[in-house]
Amino acid sequence: MTNYPREQLLDLYKSLPKELQIAIFSADNADKILDICKRNGVEDDKAISEIAKNSGYVMMGVLPPTDLKKTIEEEAGLKKETAEKIAWEISRFIFLPVRQFLEPLYNTNFGKSEPSTIQEPAPKTSKPPVKKRGSDGYREKIE
Repeated sequence: MTNYPREQLLDLYKSLPKELQIAIFSADNADKILDICKRNGVEDDKAISEIAKNSGYVMMGVLPPTDLKKTIEEEAGLKKETAEKIAWEISRFIFLPVRQFLEPLYNTNFGKSEPSTIQEPAPKTSKPPVKKRGSDGYREKIE
């Protein structure tokens, strides 16, 4: 990924909606990114910094959200599965709340679907599913 000149990033930042400007430098979002990284086993400060930088690039409109996984995999030196999990969580917890402001930057329905390889586990139940009784098409009606 290209490292953009500071002046160019500043100009881009000033042209963004106020909500995205706030989200980019939000301490809450920084904490969320740190938590996401730690939860997925990323402890290296340089890797976390790369993930945060590229998340900011998505919010600034210079890195398509579809490229985040590949970019953090390469630049932070992560395994494919780890990068995919982190990108999905960042999309869910960081980008989704500002989706309406990101969509115009990328002309897309941003954040509407999850990656096909990562799925939330189905809740475990101890009871077997109950069959519902419906009308039986083979029985005659009783009058």
